[in-house]
Amino acid sequence: FLEIQDFMIASFKRINAQDIEIQQMTPAKFGKKDGFRIDYKFKTEDGIGKTGFLVGTIVEEELHAITYFGTDIHYFDLNKADAEKIIQSISFEK
Repeated sequence: FLEIQDFMIASFKRINAQDIEIQQMTPAKFGKKDGFRIDYKFKTEDGIGKTGFLVGTIVEEELHAITYFGTDIHYFDLNKADAEKIIQSISFEK
């Protein structure tokens, strides 16, 4: 999990995220696959607080992940349930 966490933090720094804080890392389902969930917070360059989560899994040595975030005040909660439904609907085909 630490390599994935480091990758996530580096990716968010590329969009100028600041004060990135990992809230928790837990096992989770990514569609029907076993995976992980990382809950996090960060601030924009303008100091706006954002809350989000990343859910992912490793399939054949490849990382598959989706992240969702929004402003702390309103937008995170507004579409959180929809984002979680999309993640649970993921399927993998060969």
